[in-house]
Amino acid sequence: MLKRLLALFIVAALVMSFTGCAAIWGHDGGHSVSQSLAEKKEAVSTGTFHSQRHMVTHFQIILDGLNDMHKFWDRHFMNYDWDDPYYN
Repeated sequence: MLKRLLALFIVAALVMSFTGCAAIWGHDGGHSVSQSLAEKKEAVSTGTFHSQRHMVTHFQIILDGLNDMHKFWDRHFMNYDWDDPYYN
């Protein structure tokens, strides 16, 4: 059962990685959810470790990391550079 779940997870991850979905991976300007979180984030931290600003920053970092992984995949495995596209 565990092997089947692991295989299903791997197949789902591969399908998502090949779709190029901007909602999951973001676009060339960054991840749209990460940008909206940055606009809504508090200007000053309250000083506590588990403040809302701290948690929102974690989500921003995760989403920006997904965007960077997508750029890496496209550049090195799909032969497409977002900074210098030769076709659109």
